[in-house]
Amino acid sequence: MPYETAPGSPEQPLIDVIPLRIGAGLTLLYMHAWQHAFLAWGAVWNQEPWEVIGVVEQSGLPLPKVLAAFAAGAAIFTAVCWILGFFTRFASVAFIPVTLGALWVCNRVGQSFGAESCILFLLIAITLIIKGPGWLSVDALFSRGKKQRKAIYL
Repeated sequence: MPYETAPGSPEQPLIDVIPLRIGAGLTLLYMHAWQHAFLAWGAVWNQEPWEVIGVVEQSGLPLPKVLAAFAAGAAIFTAVCWILGFFTRFASVAFIPVTLGALWVCNRVGQSFGAESCILFLLIAITLIIKGPGWLSVDALFSRGKKQRKAIYL
């Protein structure tokens, strides 16, 4: 999505998806990713127990330690990208398999509250893929800079 219009113009709404992107990124980081990243680190490097590995193993998926650690890393990456508005679409596309895998795990072990979170984050990721990060983002800043450099050379 090119960022040719000024914020607040009819073509580019002032608010857009910015509160959704930042709010979802902060929620993902605070409620899920931050804690699980530290627990994943301890489980992988220090062989400390982590209940998520047991839940993934109980769901029947192969390589539970690898999948759980990968999901924690992908959640951190996605949360930071959503907060900054940097690689927003790429992070959202990469996060969709994580949410679908978490949804699979939650349904297999009977955690309906976790399944609701998975569906909400899946819908947020799809929305950010379609709409983009909005005008208040690092992606938009790079897009504007590229456009200004192109205008100078013409």
